[in-house]
Amino acid sequence: MKTVKYKGDKVFPVVNTVFFVLLSLTMIYPFWHQICLSLSDNNLAKSGGFFLLPRGFDTAGYQVVFTSRYIWTAFLNSIFITVVTMLLSLLFCSGLAFLISKSHVRFSRSLKLLVLFSFLFNGGMIPTYLVVKSTGIINTLWALIIPVLFAPYNILIIASFFKEMSPSLEESALIDGANYSTVFFRIVLPLSKPVLATVAIWIAVSQWNSYLNGLLYINDRSKYILPLLIRDIVLSASDLANLEAFSMTNTDIINAATIVIATLPILIVYPFMQKYFTKGIMLGAVKG
Repeated sequence: MKTVKYKGDKVFPVVNTVFFVLLSLTMIYPFWHQICLSLSDNNLAKSGGFFLLPRGFDTAGYQVVFTSRYIWTAFLNSIFITVVTMLLSLLFCSGLAFLISKSHVRFSRSLKLLVLFSFLFNGGMIPTYLVVKSTGIINTLWALIIPVLFAPYNILIIASFFKEMSPSLEESALIDGANYSTVFFRIVLPLSKPVLATVAIWIAVSQWNSYLNGLLYINDRSKYILPLLIRDIVLSASDLANLEAFSMTNTDIINAATIVIATLPILIVYPFMQKYFTKGIMLGAVKG
C-alpha cells in the first residue's frame, strides 16, 4: 500500500531542526562568550560586544584566578560537598527505595506514602533553616550535605527501577542462604548502574551549583563554595585583584575565567556518564 505524504511531513522536520538549532545556540553561546572573553587580551576586551573568537590571546585572567587561595578553597569545598553528598545520598536513597519496592516488606506502603507526601509538600525555606540551625551545623559544609541526602524524586525513580528487576534473582539468592543486605549490595546495586549513574549526575549538578543553600547556611569565606565565590567576584569586580595584590584593569576577564573554571568539571564528567543517563531515566520511569 502506497503511503500518502503531505507537505507538512516535509516542512515539520525542517522547522523542528531549525528551532532546536537556534535554541541550542542560545544555550551554548553564553558559555562560549565567557571562554572567548577569558582568553582575550586585556585592552582588546574593553570594547565589549559579541565574542565569536578570543581577541588576541592572553591567559592573565586564569593566572589571577589560579593564584588566588580563595578559588582553591572554594573549589575543594565544592568537590567535597558534591562527592560526599553523591555517595551518601545514593546509599540512603537506594536503601529506602529497596524497602518501598518490596510490597511484602512490613511498613513498605507506609514508607512509600511518606516519600510521596514529602515529594508533594515541602516544609519551606524558613522552617528548613530553623531545623538546620537547631542541629548546630550552620556555617559548616555539612549544612549543605545533610538536608539534601533524602530526595523523594530520586527515591521514587530508583524504586521504580528496582521493581523491574526479576524477582527470581532475589529468590535464588535467598534460597542459597543470602540475607537482604547481601542481596542489596551484591546483586541489586551492581545491576542498577544505569539508574544510579543518572541520579548521581542529578545530585552532582545540583550540589556543584548549590548557590541558594550556600547563601543561607555559609557565612565564613573559608567555607565558601564556587557559586558563592563567583557571586562575590561579580558583585565586587576587583575582589580577586585586590585580595591577591593583582592589578588588572578589566576585571570582566577575571569573572569570565572564574565562570569557565567553575563550569568545566561538570562538562568533563558528564560525557562519561551520558551512556547511562537516557537508559536510567527510561528504565526507572516505566512503572509507577
